[in-house]
Amino acid sequence: MHRTSPGLEEVLVDYSGDETTKKSPDTAFLNKKNALLQLVEDNPVPKIIIFCNKIDSCRKVENALKRFNRKGLSIKILPFHVALDQERRLANTREFRSSNIENISLFLVCTDRES
Repeated sequence: MHRTSPGLEEVLVDYSGDETTKKSPDTAFLNKKNALLQLVEDNPVPKIIIFCNKIDSCRKVENALKRFNRKGLSIKILPFHVALDQERRLANTREFRSSNIENISLFLVCTDRES
């Protein structure tokens, strides 16, 4: 059974395309990146967790978000994956959980380890 914590909104976005869409790792990432950036721009929220299946995907998402200008609001990306040392992962998780700063959107970009 899957339950969502109180006060948490869970969103699943299907960006796989239809049957005529060319499928490749590059086009898949481009579709995902564009969908994510559109979602972030249309629905700004203070905290977002993004799950990726590999460290390489986490890094690509981190870089895409760093290059994204969100209409004057600050973005802070907090990575969480095995390529970071344990202390850094814990510090990023603590900051994500405890931060309530206005006008800053926090993105916890992680592999399924954090789930």
